Amino acid sequence: MTTTMQPKPTFERGDIVLVLFPNSNLSSAKTRPALIMQADNLQTELPQIIVAVVTSQMFRAGHS
Repeated sequence: MTTTMQPKPTFERGDIVLVLFPNSNLSSAKTRPALIMQADNLQTELPQIIVAVVTSQMFRAGHS
């Protein structure tokens, strides 16, 4: 049996991706658009990407 490796996706700052984000109650999640904030040269031993959720709901803009 031959196994093929899927190519590892590469992300660059400014990319828009779909990410599974948990809802505030943490009991469910939804796929949402996200902006890649930092993906280049994090210089850590862990593979990590910093993203920001994107929303069109302006009433939450001042929500803390």
